[in-house]
Parts: sequence; structure tokens; C-alpha cells
Amino acid sequence: MPLPRKFLNEDEELLAELRPHWIFLFGPLFTSIGVWAALIVIIVLWRNAPGWTNYPWLILALIPGIWLLGRFIRWRSYDIALTSTRILVRQGIFRRDTVQLRLQRITEVNLSQTLIERMLGVGRLIIDVQGEDDSLTLEYVRKPAIVQRVINSQINEIVGGGRRESVPHDMLPYDQRRGQRDDDCLIELDDLRRRGIISEQEFAAKKSELLNRI
Repeated sequence: MPLPRKFLNEDEELLAELRPHWIFLFGPLFTSIGVWAALIVIIVLWRNAPGWTNYPWLILALIPGIWLLGRFIRWRSYDIALTSTRILVRQGIFRRDTVQLRLQRITEVNLSQTLIERMLGVGRLIIDVQGEDDSLTLEYVRKPAIVQRVINSQINEIVGGGRRESVPHDMLPYDQRRGQRDDDCLIELDDLRRRGIISEQEFAAKKSELLNRI
């Protein structure tokens, strides 16, 4: 769920937004697939099963499905946002929890990954906070080494006068990603027009459609 702009101060810029890695869904997904496959095998082999067995099979099929649906909703509602001054972590649908941490208070950003997590491109960031005994841990972070580097570069820009590192396209705020995709489409359309593949009228109509979406 994109970060509402009302959370930003007037002089604050939204730099990046992240959802958890897909591994967040692996547990309920593989459990659901395993349970459903086992139920299909049982139903095929036990063709003359009594009618009352339909209800237990249905309940067994629904339980992992509900778990998977709940986990997907949590995945959709979990958002990590990096602004020019803060890190915000928002999660929850009916109960919305928001944790915010000013970059000036961060002393260390540490990365933790197992071998499998390195292969999948996921990990956790452990953020030490000045004056706090407990660290802020961000779980299931996609490309955590890059996120760590982007956070550190923004901290350096604030406290040390260093240059901010450019944010990868897939970590940009959701509206900026869409805008870049539209810009790329316009460039491709213009190339097709210059090569004579589409007419001026077709180019103008498609260009107007894309501009209306921005």
C-alpha cells in the first residue's frame, strides 16, 4: 500500500518504497499446495468414500487457503518507506501500525543473510538506534545490500555532506515507477513513429492516452 503523501513534511522527499520479498508467502503457499495435492490424490484413490467425508476434506482445504490469504493481505499492507529524513514502516489493515525513525538517530545499519537468503536476494536489516538498547529489525527485505547502501548514502548526505546514491528503479515510489514506465512507452512509440510503423494519428492518440494517466 503506497505511503500517503500526508505523512511527508513539506521539505521531505520520498525516495524509496519496498514491500517484503515473496519468500514472505512461501510457508503458507507450499503448505497449501502440499495439502491440496494430497487431498486430490486421496479423492482420486478413494472414489467410493462416504458422503460425510466431503466436509472434512473441505475444511482441510480451506485452512491452508485462509492462512495463505491472510499472509498475502499482510504482504500487501506491509510497506517500508525511505524519505530524505526518515524510515517509516507501516503495516496492518484494520489496525494500522506506523514506526518512524529519523536517519540522524541511526548509528549502524547491519545486514544478516543465510546462504539460501543470499541466493534468493532477501535478508534482514538490523538498525541500531542512538540512545536505544533495542534495534529496529526489518525482515524479508528485497536486495538488502542495496537497501543498506541507499540508507547509508542518505545518512552520509545528511550528517556528512556526502552524495546521495541513486535509488534503483524497482525501489522507487510506486507513482514514480509508473511515471518512468509511461516515459519509456512514449520513447518507444516515438521510435515506431519515426520508423513509419505507426502513423502520426496513432502516435498522437496513444501519447494523449499516456499523458492523461500521468
